[in-house]
Amino acid sequence: MVAGDFNAISSVSEKLGGRPQNLVSLEEFNTMINDCGIIDCGYEGSKYTRSNNQEGGGFVWARLDRVFTNPAWADVFSYTMARN
Repeated sequence: MVAGDFNAISSVSEKLGGRPQNLVSLEEFNTMINDCGIIDCGYEGSKYTRSNNQEGGGFVWARLDRVFTNPAWADVFSYTMARN
């Protein structure tokens, strides 16, 4: 299992506000996930896990906190997920 703030999103729907997402960065993150053979365990709670705490037009919300496991872990601990 690996968990933390990855400072990256895997889908444009995981970010609200700010500049448009760099699609190359998004693709690189998804390629890393696939190449490592890990599974995003999902999450429970707010759709977004981080905010830049700005008001007005400068706000940004994104899902950056994640929990990944390998398939063997998922088979044994199928209810693993991040909570926020």
